[in-house]
Amino acid sequence: MSTTLRQQIYKRIRQKVNSLFTVLGVAKFNATSSSTQLGIMHTVLGVGFSVILFALMGLTVADVAGRYLFNAPLTGATELTEILLVSVIFMGLPVVCLDNSHITVDLVVDRFPAFIQPLRQWLLALITTLVLSVISWRLWVYADQIASYNGTTNSLRLPLAPVAYLCSMTTALAAIITLYFVFKPIFYAIFSSSTLPK
Repeated sequence: MSTTLRQQIYKRIRQKVNSLFTVLGVAKFNATSSSTQLGIMHTVLGVGFSVILFALMGLTVADVAGRYLFNAPLTGATELTEILLVSVIFMGLPVVCLDNSHITVDLVVDRFPAFIQPLRQWLLALITTLVLSVISWRLWVYADQIASYNGTTNSLRLPLAPVAYLCSMTTALAAIITLYFVFKPIFYAIFSSSTLPK
């Protein structure tokens, strides 16, 4: 096969793929181009995340001050720190999904052609949705196990099942948010070209 024929075939394939997957690149994967409801959800989750983080900071300062200044550390501070830290991580997960600010390593993918990038982003969002769904399901099963034997912390006797259920629900919310971003470009392309009222 000659070089010019190969280039023409490559050009046609690229045009077809480009026209097919520009639908996937129509909408950005972030909350700034999203609806008001997502903005409200982002604010509520961000405020909840901030309150828990501030409580974690205050607890740590009080524990360290009590330990070194008054020789009286807070009872159960380690347990509360663990619970608050888990809550911060899982409350932040939906916010990360809304902002599409996952940690990525793009050593290879930046070298892909530009017309592949929307498809790659769409496939990554789909895979992320599936992984988050499995994690949420397994966390719910684990929370049920903890609830069945009334698992509590050692010194303060705080129940652990509600924390595990919170982790499962926030992970499910993150999966739903990511699923929204999977289908948003497709719905946008379908309904923006139709005559349906917006």
